[in-house]
Amino acid sequence: MSSAPRNKLCWATTLLLLSLASSFLTKIESFFVSPPSTRFLSTTTITRISLLQSRDDNQNNNDPPTENDDKKYNVSLLLIDHYDSFTYNLCDMLAQLTTEPPIVVAKDAIDSASLFDDENGSSSFFDQFDGIVLSPGPGTPQEQPPLSHLAISKNPDVPILGVCLGHQLMSLAYGGSVDRAPVPIHGQDHRIVQRGPVLATPRYPSLFRDLPSSFRVVRYHSLCAYDLPKDLTVTVKSLDDVVQGIQHVTHPHYGVQFHPESIGTENGMALLENFGNQMLETSSSTSTVSSSDNTQSSSRFRVMVHKISSSPSTSSPLQVFEKYYAHKSHTIWLDSSSYPSRGELDIMSTSSRPEDIIEYHLDDNDIGTDILSRLEKELFENDEQGVARDNTAENLPFNYRGGFLGFLSYEVRHDTQRYLKRLERGVLNSDNTDDTMVERDNKKNGNGHSESERRVPTAAFFLARQSMVYHHPTDSWFLIGLVEDDNDIKKNIEWMKTVDADLMMIAKNNESSLKNETQPYNYSPNSRRSSIEFVPNRPRTTYENDIAKCHEYIKKGDSYELCLTNKLEAYIDANVSTFDLYRIVRKVNPAPYSAYLRWNLPSDYTGNQNKKLYDVPSPTSLVICSSSPERFMSVSRQQPHPEIPSYLQAEAKPIKGTCARVIAQNGICLSDAEIREDDRRARSLELSLKNRAENLMIVDLLRNDMSRVCKTGSVHVSKLMDIESFATVHQMVSTIRGTLSDSNNSIDLLRATFPGGSMTGAPKISTMDILEGLEQNVDRGPYAGCIGYLSVNGCMDMNIMIRSAAVTPSEKKDGEWKVSIGAGGAITALSDAEDEYEEMLLKARAVLESVEKWVDIIDDDKMMEVDDAEYTISKSADVFAKS
Repeated sequence: MSSAPRNKLCWATTLLLLSLASSFLTKIESFFVSPPSTRFLSTTTITRISLLQSRDDNQNNNDPPTENDDKKYNVSLLLIDHYDSFTYNLCDMLAQLTTEPPIVVAKDAIDSASLFDDENGSSSFFDQFDGIVLSPGPGTPQEQPPLSHLAISKNPDVPILGVCLGHQLMSLAYGGSVDRAPVPIHGQDHRIVQRGPVLATPRYPSLFRDLPSSFRVVRYHSLCAYDLPKDLTVTVKSLDDVVQGIQHVTHPHYGVQFHPESIGTENGMALLENFGNQMLETSSSTSTVSSSDNTQSSSRFRVMVHKISSSPSTSSPLQVFEKYYAHKSHTIWLDSSSYPSRGELDIMSTSSRPEDIIEYHLDDNDIGTDILSRLEKELFENDEQGVARDNTAENLPFNYRGGFLGFLSYEVRHDTQRYLKRLERGVLNSDNTDDTMVERDNKKNGNGHSESERRVPTAAFFLARQSMVYHHPTDSWFLIGLVEDDNDIKKNIEWMKTVDADLMMIAKNNESSLKNETQPYNYSPNSRRSSIEFVPNRPRTTYENDIAKCHEYIKKGDSYELCLTNKLEAYIDANVSTFDLYRIVRKVNPAPYSAYLRWNLPSDYTGNQNKKLYDVPSPTSLVICSSSPERFMSVSRQQPHPEIPSYLQAEAKPIKGTCARVIAQNGICLSDAEIREDDRRARSLELSLKNRAENLMIVDLLRNDMSRVCKTGSVHVSKLMDIESFATVHQMVSTIRGTLSDSNNSIDLLRATFPGGSMTGAPKISTMDILEGLEQNVDRGPYAGCIGYLSVNGCMDMNIMIRSAAVTPSEKKDGEWKVSIGAGGAITALSDAEDEYEEMLLKARAVLESVEKWVDIIDDDKMMEVDDAEYTISKSADVFAKS
């Protein structure tokens, strides 16, 4: 076996340690590119993991093809961003056509007075560009800052393309009017038809030249243009007679009401190529954009890997977590409880070192102290240059190599929103505050959230120095140890020896039976009824009124889609084991991206005559029990061929569109009639115009967010609107992928995409601000955030925190617990208030019933076997539905 050059440790000490443990090391595995029969060899893997290894831009065979440089337009392009969630889809498509990507400037980034050099109004700012694109965005054209208006009025001979809001700005600039459309339309595809010159023959070629006379486009608009002046000619209309395209008679100025950058629009790239041709014909200058690679190889950690051989009686993840981690003070289990349908990896770890624990509270708002900056510093700034690599561990059957495990609450959005605003305003390195900073300062006053919510961290991670990983496809356990010095090597070897022996013993005890992971307990859901009662943060009447307000925001053009949520809360006055709750949740609603997190919560036998461990809370304790079916964002290392350098691929799997599955009436299996009904529901969801529009909007939003940090042309939709079935629901799921650029890492991806668009709506920034008001400034907390890992090799996997319960100490009295469950849904122009409320109940039901079952057995001294064949609407859901 060939080996890569060893790293700069004291290898004499290393070899001595290894020789002393030789009897154990015959079981240690290493991995390299080889035939399957020789993949696992008996040696130790001690590997220096390299972060974000660079790769040749042309080596990614999985990326969709892009134009060669000799076919690109050598022009300088300005893209004015109106804070839309689709701007970077436009940017990515335009960058595929030009030698240098467009310069993106926020609509309010430049003071209009600074644009002009003299009293005659000449402007060196606009003179440097060969073309200008005005992005879509929320709001009306009348209320936009002057930058876009001036771009139109001061550049009569420069090609300008206005998209959606940009189209409306152009219509208004030349004397037309803009008002509400006959019907708000968002995320729907409609046919447009080209029209010949009506008022005059334009001087410049049409934007639609050489395109079909009719094709389908995606529309996102509540407003449209009316009363166009004679200087503007209509180029295309939709079949409902709404103007979808305009062109100036004497200037190379164009507008389209539809979105050429949407994944559902036909001929979008061809239309932008026609605009590029127009820029080339009129261009007078070129510009270049400088860039730097801020991603370096990490040399802080090396990795030890030990594979425990699989057997038919391999220890289950539940058994292992309960033995090693269930009652630790700081611990996480990333749980693929729905395997084999989806998900294939379980990761569990704990930490007891204070220096490895990172807590973040929203009022820690000094620049550079936010959670993502701190994680980036830990992962990416402790680097050496020119260190030799050993890639033998790169061929593990998964991407995780140890790293940081933890969660981000939804409110981290204030930091990511602030970052993106400052980035686009060109003040990233400035000490000036902005609106988002003021919002964060206001949060310190505690408006809208309880005392307990202010005490628990907004985000928290710990460094997993020793992790246990279960690989479901091979039924194998892997032990992952991080190494910083010689002492770590010795500790990891002793830990691996102990765990290996323990798991072998558990496996032997499992040989008699593998059916049940828990001891049976005769429990009938109908024999007892929990006394717990969940109270919604906003009652039904208020929630339905909020939906009506959402419709008004959509009609005004302030949003296309709003993901409105509510919070259910209940209190429990008893000694509890929160891990018992998670055991029920993962049985009742198994999901591929489930997770259990304990934060600052030890266990003890105090006050318990039956020797059962109960949780002992502190004011900052937090427990998360999540059965999420949705992946937010992952980063995986890909290498299609051994001779091709590896690269980092980002993936998002948003869910939008949900319906209930049929549950077997006999409690065992579906009848033929029930199967037909279940299939009918799935098909109905697949064909639903409303759900397809919701899903398409979020797909376009995530393509935009990912395009900020991915290589030009690499962001693509691999699956669009697939129906995936889970234990209790069918859901509409899409998959978007892209290749991270060499200058960006997983933290940059989180900054560009958090929170997940499926929990916000679009346009993201303005919609989040609207939602905060509708939700009465109540923090969502962990709900709608994410939980997962950030690996030392640059990889990442995060879920969307839905179908989850957060458990915290009550602010009312000592010894009492508060359980919070979030639920909601996307509100569009097609939404019905009653249907949306029922969908919100459906999404909360599995977790609600799990909590009720948990409360029923709290006074018992043994764990129940969950009967997940029986589903009845819970008392809490009943109360909630009527409230």
